[in-house]
Amino acid sequence: MTGTVDDVAPFYRKCSVALVPELLGAGFKLKLLEAAAYGTAIVALKGAVTDDAFECGVHYLEVDSYEALVDAAIGLVDHGEQLKSLTTNARMLLDSRYTWEFSYQALMSAIDGARQ
Repeated sequence: MTGTVDDVAPFYRKCSVALVPELLGAGFKLKLLEAAAYGTAIVALKGAVTDDAFECGVHYLEVDSYEALVDAAIGLVDHGEQLKSLTTNARMLLDSRYTWEFSYQALMSAIDGARQ
């Protein structure tokens, strides 16, 4: 924990795994997209990831306790293939779903549905 920083990029460049250690609040949940954008693997407490697009075991790892959070992070660093797979999958999800075009299509679909 460092508090407020001007730029998070240097911190992401130094790490391989981002942790989501909370269940309430939106701050860490917004960091999921940020971590995916920086190519950082994600480990979260069970229930912390509420975005259905992110699939456990595909885009991130989910654990039951703070101790398991630390163990999973260390395990990912030791298992480069799993770390690479999670980061690649999360980035692909980000690139396909979190775009202006995707958002526009979802909005237009919702408007069309409301008209009917």
